[in-house]
Amino acid sequence: MKHQIHRKFPPGANCFACQNGPKEGIGLRAYETVDGYAIGTVVTKNCHQGFPGLIHGGITATYFDEILWRAIEISAPHVVVMTIELTVTYCKPITVHGQELLIVAKTTSISGRHYEAEGKIILPDGQVAARCKGKYLSVNKGTFQEEEYKRECETYYEPADISFVEF
Repeated sequence: MKHQIHRKFPPGANCFACQNGPKEGIGLRAYETVDGYAIGTVVTKNCHQGFPGLIHGGITATYFDEILWRAIEISAPHVVVMTIELTVTYCKPITVHGQELLIVAKTTSISGRHYEAEGKIILPDGQVAARCKGKYLSVNKGTFQEEEYKRECETYYEPADISFVEF
């Protein structure tokens, strides 16, 4: 199914998942679709290797943490949430050799301060490499450095550099 991209989330200035140096950060890009999915795109890097030639499981969990969090942000834009649990099921190996991955997520439950989302990582050949369920808890915005948070919100959305994605 084809999903139209609505907007792109800007990378956070100091976000490990967003930054894209040769060995710093992951380089994840996040988008919102018109129908409310959070989408992530990332190209795998050799420096994220666990077993020889394969992405470390913790990096895979980081892909999910960022995009599931974005899914909740789409559903509840004025709420700040933090991860309290991630359950990742690894289905297929993900190689480190410059493979482009698609991470797809959607909010599945909102109950008071508790939010849940689910997602999957799709390999270039369309196979699902991993699935994830995440639980998040809303927190007071004052928990963060207020000035840094305001700066990031001021330049919140960027023009999308892709138009459609299929999954």
